[in-house]
Amino acid sequence: MTEETLAERDLEPYTTVLLHARVKDVPDTRHWLVLTGEDGQPRAVVPPDGLDGQRPEAELSALTDVLTGFVKAHPTTTVTHALNTGAFRTLDPDTPVILCDERGVVGVWAGFDLADAILRGPARGVGDTGLPGRIDVPVVTRLCRVCGSAMTFAEKPAGSVACTGRPPHDFGW
Repeated sequence: MTEETLAERDLEPYTTVLLHARVKDVPDTRHWLVLTGEDGQPRAVVPPDGLDGQRPEAELSALTDVLTGFVKAHPTTTVTHALNTGAFRTLDPDTPVILCDERGVVGVWAGFDLADAILRGPARGVGDTGLPGRIDVPVVTRLCRVCGSAMTFAEKPAGSVACTGRPPHDFGW
């Protein structure tokens, strides 16, 4: 019995664009918008229609009021393994999961299918005692609400965490 991977879930339409692009450079604002670095890896996410009302000349990375955090996971990670990690145990059902492999973004898991999986929780079946193949631990990436710096966590911290941004302050979750 093989278990379903994250890539086999009901994925959402998405568009990728470089982090420092402008609103006018986005081809479709009705999809999830994944802002990437030059390496193709995600840095921030904008929900569908999140750019409505924004100035066309605005740089995407400066729109901290519409940028959202996300969980980054490998597409071959099994659903059970993902749901058992710290990143998923504290995941808000509105937070998207960005599926990335070595090349970059390959999918966005969000919406009803993700919320349903989180609310139902992980299920273990016969034959699911081993984790075959590559094991990747999903991580949470959030932007500090104080300064906009991105930080990555294995799971939501229980207490305050020092932010890497300037001036020194606690990370604004």
